[in-house]
Amino acid sequence: MDYKRLKTSMERLIRASRFSKSKESQFRLKVVEFSEKHGVRLAVEAFNVSRATIERCEGSV
Repeated sequence: MDYKRLKTSMERLIRASRFSKSKESQFRLKVVEFSEKHGVRLAVEAFNVSRATIERCEGSV
């Protein structure tokens, strides 16, 4: 069993369950998860947001 992958999945579930269901908060969560998986540079390009925006999203998730 891959415990690192399980831990990451559990952390995402916990984070999502605490997070609001508004469109803005769902967008923030999507941006943060994407940046964790693919890196901040690609998240900036994919979501057309600044690095600072991603850092604020990380702080709010």
